[in-house]
Amino acid sequence: MRLIARSLSLVCWLASPCLASGISPDVRATVAQIDSPLPTKPIKSLNIVPVDSSAQGGDLHIIYSDGSTQRVSTAGQAQAVQLAPDGQTFGFNLVAYYVDTKGDLWIQTKAIVLYRGGKRVAVIEPEKQATVGWAFRDGSSSIMVSAQGTHGPIYLGLYDVATGKKKAEAFEFDEGPKPKWTQGAPLLYCCTVKTTVAPYTQK
Repeated sequence: MRLIARSLSLVCWLASPCLASGISPDVRATVAQIDSPLPTKPIKSLNIVPVDSSAQGGDLHIIYSDGSTQRVSTAGQAQAVQLAPDGQTFGFNLVAYYVDTKGDLWIQTKAIVLYRGGKRVAVIEPEKQATVGWAFRDGSSSIMVSAQGTHGPIYLGLYDVATGKKKAEAFEFDEGPKPKWTQGAPLLYCCTVKTTVAPYTQK
C-alpha cells in the first residue's frame, strides 16, 4: 500500500504544471523519493539530522506543535531548513558534492524544496548553485534567493512559494537602490566549501 501511495503521489507531482516544467531530471528523481504529503498539523520547529559522516547533508526532522515528531528521509541531501512565520510553510536546500575545474570540493545547492500545509508546492533551481542563500519574504508567501557560482555575479530572485515562479530579479552589484524585497530577514546560506558543512546566516 505504501508503494502504491508513493507512486500515486509521484504521478500527481509530475502532473502539476507549476512543478513539472523546468525541473532537471536528476532533481526531479531525488525529490520524487521524499515523502509527500506530510501531516497538516502546525509545526513548532525543524532541524536537519545527520545520516552518516559521508553524507553532504542530512534528513529532515519535524517537531509539531502537539509534541509529535517525524523524520523525513531525503537520502542525506537536505540542509538549511527554514520555517515560515505561518508555521505551515517551510523549505530546505537539496545539496550535493561538486568538484570544480580546479579540483576544489564544494557543496552545491541543486534546488530549494518548499512545502505548505503538508504538501510539496514548489521546487526552485537557482541560476547558480555554488553559494546559495535564501529567506522568506512577504510573510510566508515568497522567498528571496541569492545565488552565485564559484565566481562571477550574484543573482537575486524573488519567488512565489505557491507556484515556484520568479516574480522579480536583480543583481547584487547593480548600481542604485536595491528593490524592497531584498530587505528583511537575513539569508540562510548552504554551503560554500567542504569545510563549511553547516548552514550559516548572512552577516
